Amino acid sequence: MSITHAYCVELDQEITIDEARRAYRSLPQPAPRFHFLCTSPDCRRKGVVITGVNYTFNAEDSHKHREAHYADRNSLESHASTCEWRITNLAEPIRGVAAEDPARPHQHDIRRKLTDLVTHFDPFGPPDPVAPGIAEPHPARIRNPAAHRGPQPAGHKLNIRTETRDLERLVHTYREARERLSPDELENYYLNVKGIGSVRLVDYFRHLSRADECSSNTVIYGGSRLRHRYGAGFKMRFFDKIRDLPVHLYVSPALMDSYPHRRYLEGILNDIPSRRYVTAYVIGLLRIAPSGASFNLDITHLHHLALVLGPTLEQTETLE
Repeated sequence: MSITHAYCVELDQEITIDEARRAYRSLPQPAPRFHFLCTSPDCRRKGVVITGVNYTFNAEDSHKHREAHYADRNSLESHASTCEWRITNLAEPIRGVAAEDPARPHQHDIRRKLTDLVTHFDPFGPPDPVAPGIAEPHPARIRNPAAHRGPQPAGHKLNIRTETRDLERLVHTYREARERLSPDELENYYLNVKGIGSVRLVDYFRHLSRADECSSNTVIYGGSRLRHRYGAGFKMRFFDKIRDLPVHLYVSPALMDSYPHRRYLEGILNDIPSRRYVTAYVIGLLRIAPSGASFNLDITHLHHLALVLGPTLEQTETLE
């Protein structure tokens, strides 16, 4: 059963696996693992446990590294009859039997193969709401799971699980889709982007080698290296060039200081020197530098940046 959200006991919040990773990696390491329960109030009363997989590690491009996800080790009957995930799972075979929309083929297979299915993305609004326990959680405020008596179901409502403003969650879906879907399925994965409309997922992501100043309203990505640190700020340089000019991404100290998950991002930056590369996914604007000697990829918010670490230098030497 595919589950995209779970209730974190320590944070007392329903969160995605990407939010779980940011919260966990924001704690002083090493830290105890989080405990997760099903989001359904009735399931939580029964103590239906959900397992968080790979969220304790930063995202990586590696043949040995699996995507972070939630795993359900329970039987379907272990969940309450009112559980949103049980209801969704029981509805899946019906979708598979029904005739597919000719304009959107393969939708059932796409949903079945991915651990998280994002269908709506809002790149312009603020990031998904950050609870106090998720933004740089302080160890003193982490709940003790042994003292957990179950969350109160009052006011609980189902979220729209396929909508997000979280770029990291969308990148997670994009990377998994490229790995798990067939060429036909990938070509028919459509994303509804606010302000743009329906667009193929593969078209919304544009590699830097195919980007230019007109590449707005898209996710630009490419391999890069960390060049300099400016206090809390940093500058990255992409491997690919535009019109034979280098491309830089600069994040000011002030922008870092305003980021609710600074410790999480600092952990990724500190790990980059031991990596062959880091892939940067950016929602920003490409502009020629005042000197005319390079391009800058400008961002105004760090929730418009997602970094995925490449293989370690030791792994690269082993493969060679």
